[in-house]
Amino acid sequence: KSEWGVVISPEEKKWQQKKSVWIQDIKKEKAVLLIDKLILSNTPQWSPDGNKTAFIYYETDNTSPILYITDIKSGKNSKIKIDLSTSIPFFSWSPDGESIAYITADIDNPDYVNYHDGSSFHPGSIWIYNLKQDKSKRMTTEAFPQLTRFCWSRDGKQLVFIAQSPETVNLNIYNRYIPLKMYILSTFDGKIKPIDDEIDLFRGGESITWSHDNAEIWFTNGEGVGYNIFAVNVETGKLRHITSGQDCISQLTFDNSFANVAFIQQNVNTKPDIYRSKPNEWHPKRITNLNPWVDELDNEHGEVITYKSEGWDIEALLIKPPGFDPQKKYPLLLITHGGPNWHKLNEWLPDWEQYPLKAFAAEGYVMLFPNFRGSANYGVDFIKTTHHDLGGMDFRDAMRGVDYLLEQGFIDEDNMGVCGWSYGGFLTPSIITQTTRFKAAQFGAGLPSIEGMYASLWTVERILHKAFDVRPWENGATHIQYSPLYYANKVKTPTLIQHGDKDPRCPVGGARSEERRVGKECRSRW
Repeated sequence: KSEWGVVISPEEKKWQQKKSVWIQDIKKEKAVLLIDKLILSNTPQWSPDGNKTAFIYYETDNTSPILYITDIKSGKNSKIKIDLSTSIPFFSWSPDGESIAYITADIDNPDYVNYHDGSSFHPGSIWIYNLKQDKSKRMTTEAFPQLTRFCWSRDGKQLVFIAQSPETVNLNIYNRYIPLKMYILSTFDGKIKPIDDEIDLFRGGESITWSHDNAEIWFTNGEGVGYNIFAVNVETGKLRHITSGQDCISQLTFDNSFANVAFIQQNVNTKPDIYRSKPNEWHPKRITNLNPWVDELDNEHGEVITYKSEGWDIEALLIKPPGFDPQKKYPLLLITHGGPNWHKLNEWLPDWEQYPLKAFAAEGYVMLFPNFRGSANYGVDFIKTTHHDLGGMDFRDAMRGVDYLLEQGFIDEDNMGVCGWSYGGFLTPSIITQTTRFKAAQFGAGLPSIEGMYASLWTVERILHKAFDVRPWENGATHIQYSPLYYANKVKTPTLIQHGDKDPRCPVGGARSEERRVGKECRSRW
């Protein structure tokens, strides 16, 4: 309803974020305080008819969560204490406004103190609270890892959610190595069925929406360098592509009748704009022309290439400068992505991971962005290949891409550089310790010494140690073996090291360590 709005005002106290919730009468400019100085865990949500609002809060950090529902017209408030010593990461009203479904999950307390390692949720369960009965019912008998959201069907009879299989709860495997699945939950009897074991939902699926008749679930999902739209039949589990290509499609928005869909579409050569189409007659039509002046410029040209590396198909984005002439020789920049389980998408971007792509292209550089082994959007098996081998297989995949371009004849082999940020700040120094083919290198937000940054870098705890199965105090030699810092004496490439002084994920100490070691060993070559 346009007459009302919810306002949240924060107040910092000690280590907790205290918040107050108000109802604002927009027409009368009148605000009513609902609750003051509480610990809020979710953004307030309006009921479908706009007459009620609900949110989850905690009276103190040691109490059970409370579901607070306010009837706007009558002013009646309901406080439902959920008899669980747990957390509620997500909740949502049913379409008829008579129920609220929510997820419960305990918060993981780490075995040891790591300042930068935030809390993580245990496997979650779905509950439904009935307003008329004033009663909650647990709908999932098993707990599902990585359960964070769900979506009601339009008739309120089913929920769809994405999570890992309950069978994986006790597996001592890094969760990025376990595929996500799509499940359907009956709100009548709690029966659950997986939609399709063949869907690689590794990225989790986005813009999840039920069709008008609740027969299909529509969503976008990464597929190589692109993002496509998929629809899956709820009854049969059969998956179909609505779009098939290498463009990036995102932010699906359907009208209430499911007769039209709006979305953003782009690729490396086509700037992002809003398009629309009829879902069942896919003929996209662009309805905006944001930043039309871009078309007046002499733009670079991008393309998706594929090459073989040790039997694997490696996909990469290649950007060529304006006025590219295949008969000429061009300088090359090999740009490594972060992650390690990230990727380069086929997007139109003026910059990417701190690099001004348009400016580099305008200066005549060819840029190569390889999605080497370990990258996302290519399936779990592709991710797992670099287990115990960071800086190995991905290094060879990246270098094979360089050789592939040299074979095309338009790269100046004596004028090549390599760079990267975050995990690229690990792979780039790893590359220059293994080859002298590059004339210059740059890396930022780097982590050249895995064990050296362990005490202050949550990314190492969450990601890198999982790639080796051990922590430094359990097997220090393993971490040293893969840390580029210990091979700095082999570096002959002039290198620019950049870092943000207050970087919370990759603290600046790692860059200073690398600078001191490389500077000492290679000072005469700088």
